[in-house]
Amino acid sequence: MNQTPLGMDEKTASVLSWILQLVLGFIPPLVVYLVCPNNPWARRQGAMGLTLHIAGFLAGLAGIVLSFVGVGFVVLAIIGPLTLALIIWGTVESSQGRDFSPPFLTDLCRKIFSV
Repeated sequence: MNQTPLGMDEKTASVLSWILQLVLGFIPPLVVYLVCPNNPWARRQGAMGLTLHIAGFLAGLAGIVLSFVGVGFVVLAIIGPLTLALIIWGTVESSQGRDFSPPFLTDLCRKIFSV
């Protein structure tokens, strides 16, 4: 594994960017994405974490709007557990050195971050 500018190997930086999302939100993947421009694997994992937060935020907004017609509560009830599951899945995959790409967010991530 390669060393990152954060002073740790890319695997550790990636795992921390995923697991710390539970406490610090979008900040850890943003730091990894911005600080590791010469490390494609760590940068991609940071971009995936950011994409997860962007999609979760937008889905939450949609759920709030749809709550006025009674459907949004279902959307809001699904977003939290789904986001938690994806963060745990990303942490496990990164800890094993595998590239994690959430099934429905990969194309969006490539379009936004070009990784």
